[in-house]
Amino acid sequence: MQDIENRSIAALKRLTDYVSSGASLDEVLDFVYEEFQPLLPYQRIGFAEIDVDRGRVTARWARSDRELVLKSGFSAPLAGSSLELLLTSQRPRVLNDLVQYLARHPQSLSTQHIVEEGFRSSFTCPLLVEAKPVGFLFFTSDSPNAYSYMHTSLFQQIAGQLALQILLTREQERSRKMLSATVALLMSVLEMVAPVACGQATRVRRVVQSVASALQMKKTWELELAALLCRLSYLTVPNELAERQLKCGDITSAERALLDSRAEVASELLFNIPSFQGVAEIVRRQCDTFEPSVEGNAPIRFAASVLRAAVAFDGYRIQGMTPYGALAEIRREGSSYAPGILVALESVILASEEQLVRRNVRLRDLAVGMRLEQHVVTAAGKRLISAGHVVTDAFLRRLRTCGQTDAIQEPIAVAIPHSNARFPARGEDYVDRGNTLDLVT
Repeated sequence: MQDIENRSIAALKRLTDYVSSGASLDEVLDFVYEEFQPLLPYQRIGFAEIDVDRGRVTARWARSDRELVLKSGFSAPLAGSSLELLLTSQRPRVLNDLVQYLARHPQSLSTQHIVEEGFRSSFTCPLLVEAKPVGFLFFTSDSPNAYSYMHTSLFQQIAGQLALQILLTREQERSRKMLSATVALLMSVLEMVAPVACGQATRVRRVVQSVASALQMKKTWELELAALLCRLSYLTVPNELAERQLKCGDITSAERALLDSRAEVASELLFNIPSFQGVAEIVRRQCDTFEPSVEGNAPIRFAASVLRAAVAFDGYRIQGMTPYGALAEIRREGSSYAPGILVALESVILASEEQLVRRNVRLRDLAVGMRLEQHVVTAAGKRLISAGHVVTDAFLRRLRTCGQTDAIQEPIAVAIPHSNARFPARGEDYVDRGNTLDLVT
């Protein structure tokens, strides 16, 4: 018994550390499933939340070694149920013969589903924090008589801490949803005021996600948000200047000073949003050269270096360079990035380029998800959208509106993910030029 108690304490400590790392609720529950095996016999764990306002218990998550019948979303009234009695007693419940229990309570649909899955014993644990209900954990075994007083006694010792960790994780998820709503609002405003800047931010985020994955970075949500919001400063500058700068047009020294000062304003704006301090610091440092000798805040400085590389890469792509040409230009800057970032960027480029098919298409054939391989320009030579942009609904509407008044040079070179590539439709032909397909109607 003492050995099991020591294991339970160790498991709770690992769980606490895992929650502190920013894991989602599903990840925390997966952790419980994997780590609590030495403490309790089970082949299935389910978690149900209590909706106090509606007076219902709803299955939120489950994991099993077999196909689930009782799935997430299943809901039942709390009032008058046996689960309500468990909340009152604040004690676990053991049912060591589910077949017999179902015979006595044939109206219990949840028990019907569990028996149908092949389970014969259950151990139900109410989760409370300071007498306030959080939910229920259901451990089930395919063996009858799987649970004993020892399991009940053990779980009562760890239930409070386990409930607290699940509650903390759930609150973190709610906070993240609120943050996501805040970001969505900011991006909506940016798209209306400076659509070119919004398009670049979306592309930069994709590069950042891929590079962070290649580097196996942990807790990347701040970096990803910083990538999305790195052009927030363009809300405070004239749209014409923002577009000119993003399209690598001529910028006077006075205009450059204005753009640099506005970046600091954007960082200050983000800093005032709860939980955005790390995001604000990454945005503030996005132009900094990485200095290995500088001490303190290493994760933020490394994240800012990833963001800087992604912005630089996108900037060169906007100028019309190939991905490898853009990488070569970044490397000419010398060792101004944190170690490993440019190697990771090269691996991302290699992987993405292998998954693309290049084609020249007509304006009417442009589709959401295609990546522009050249600038889209009018017949008079005016640039409308720069190379490197991924086509969105907003850009399609803009291009087709422009196409009604100004002739647009066609065909347009694009890159298409292999999964979306198609053979020419009936009536079309194509000229094969290496890995580029020219559609001709």
